[in-house]
Amino acid sequence: MKLRGIEMKRVMALAVVFSVMLMGGCATWNIGGVSKTSSKNYGASSVGLLLSESLKFDDVPVPAGFRLNVKDSFAFQNDTVRVCFLTYLGKAEPQGIINFYKEQMPLYNWRLLNLIEHETVQIFFDKADETCVVMLVPGRTNTLKISVAPKSKGKKR
Repeated sequence: MKLRGIEMKRVMALAVVFSVMLMGGCATWNIGGVSKTSSKNYGASSVGLLLSESLKFDDVPVPAGFRLNVKDSFAFQNDTVRVCFLTYLGKAEPQGIINFYKEQMPLYNWRLLNLIEHETVQIFFDKADETCVVMLVPGRTNTLKISVAPKSKGKKR
């Protein structure tokens, strides 16, 4: 489908307006720099992994030594909602990482829902209005993929 000159200008104008509106409501757009320093540095967990000093969100812990992979990450937050898909790379024993999240997340009011272990490990948490999934892809360098999203309100019948 070809767009004529005027139609193309309308599409471009709508794209610009939408982009400006989206960025205007964004409270944490800078994904390159880590936005906050944790006030809840609990130190070493019982398995020896320390909490990172720098966190993208104050209530989503990351083990020390894991670095944010900016290229594979996205975060959006405004006054009412936050959504993120953050990818971290680092080295630690997979069981230590699992234990880290099982111990640390409740300290930030996240409730463990379940844990699925296969080739990758997925740990599911929730709190009042949000869910968080931590996915661990073990390797020479481990990959942590952390997603936070609002809970579904469910269908009303």
